[in-house]
This record gives sequence, C-alpha cells and structure tokens, in this order.
Amino acid sequence: MKKVLTKYIPIVFKPKLAIWIFFGFILFTIIGILSHEMGHIAVARILGYKTTLHYGSMNYYDGPNQEEFDQIWYACEDEIKTGQSYPKKARRQELLLEIQYRSWLIRAGEPLQTMITGTIGLLLLYKQRENIEMRGMQFIDWMFVFLSLFWLRELANPMLAAIMDIARG
Repeated sequence: MKKVLTKYIPIVFKPKLAIWIFFGFILFTIIGILSHEMGHIAVARILGYKTTLHYGSMNYYDGPNQEEFDQIWYACEDEIKTGQSYPKKARRQELLLEIQYRSWLIRAGEPLQTMITGTIGLLLLYKQRENIEMRGMQFIDWMFVFLSLFWLRELANPMLAAIMDIARG
C-alpha cells in the first residue's frame, strides 16, 4: 500500500515543519474562536450595544430601546404574565420585534465573519498556487490553509445540528 501511495503522492515527513504546523494549528484554533465571537461583537456594537468578550462566548447588553422595553415590563409585569391587556402592549410588541431582529443580526455576524476569513484564506492560497507548485507547501501556505478551513465551521454547524435532531428522535 505504501509503495502505491508514494508512487502518486510523494510523502516526505519534515519534523521541523510538522512542529510549526502543529503550533500554527493551535494558534489558528484560538484565533478562529475569538474571531468568531468578534463577528458577533462587531455587529452588536454597530447596533449600539455594549459588549463583553469571553473565550468561546460574548455578551451584549444595554441596547437601543432596552430601557423603554424594561420600563414597560416593570410597569405592567402582572398583565404581561397573565396575558391581559395593558396600555403600552402595542409598543412593547414593536420593541420586542425590534430586539429579536437585532439579536438575529448579531447572531448572523459570526457566519459572515467566518466566511470572509475562509474566503481570504482561499484567495491567498489561490494567489500562492504557482509558488506552491514550484517549491512545495511552506509554513505560510499552511497558515493560509488554516484560514481557508474557517469555512468548515459553516458546513459543520448545520450538519451537527441535523445529527443532534436525528439523535433526539
């Protein structure tokens, strides 16, 4: 099997390059997770929210109209909980739809950022293709590969969600 494989694909192990690739992959995993959250944060800040960044998550708060929404809640909490009519019901519904739409935009910031990063990696690899053919894959080319792999997140998330739904029955 090894002879057949090496006949078509020359396999050469370069320990120094392997170590650099290993640590590069770890670095890009961290960059990927943090930049994923930064996609959410960028949109949240554009929409006027305050944000905090954590490793693997982010929070947003104090958005536009949140104070008015909260005031209506506190003034009419009992009516809202029991489903009764109250004076600012239409305004609360309007604010709720706006908050939900903004929340959707913030969630959409991550896929957009991830796809842009992955596309940049693919474009850089495409630009390097002649150099790669001449000298083989170098460390910088592997970093471009890792950038392009950001696209995998956008493919894996829906697949994993579907698998989880099937597993739940």
